[in-house]
Amino acid sequence: MAKGMVTDTSRGAPAEASAGAPAEAVPVEIAHVFAELAARPFARIGDDRDLVRDLVVEVARARREAQPLTCLLLSPRREGAPLNPAATGASTLAVQATLRASDRLYLLGSEALVALLPGCEQSGADATVIRIRRVLQDPGAFEVGTATLRTRSDGRTGWELFVDAWRRAQQGAG
Repeated sequence: MAKGMVTDTSRGAPAEASAGAPAEAVPVEIAHVFAELAARPFARIGDDRDLVRDLVVEVARARREAQPLTCLLLSPRREGAPLNPAATGASTLAVQATLRASDRLYLLGSEALVALLPGCEQSGADATVIRIRRVLQDPGAFEVGTATLRTRSDGRTGWELFVDAWRRAQQGAG
């Protein structure tokens, strides 16, 4: 193993399955990041600033690559019911577990969960909503809204895509 490298066996196959296989080397400078992510699962969940930044990036990528982009929003059904990460941590992590590796989840204050689903058409978003409803202990507690950017000629900005998903959640029109 090269100097300045550590072995990371926390990713990929279980240790017993990878016996005899060379362990993946990770630069020491970033090895602490893997340990932090394992210790803090919420570190992979973005906030409102991350969402604003990623909406711009993902809309540009969707247009450039002529791929769909879906914004999925889960909003509390009861007015004033907060989504407190401490109270709904298990639900938030359960929702995150239903997403693909390329999808990103955001917690917007105490108001909503938002997922960006790059390369996902409405039918894929519908399947994601079904998976989310299965894992939530009280699926009726949330309204779900989705909006999909389908083509390069779809003139909506990332913010407009988010607002469309928000409106659909408020209308209960998923």
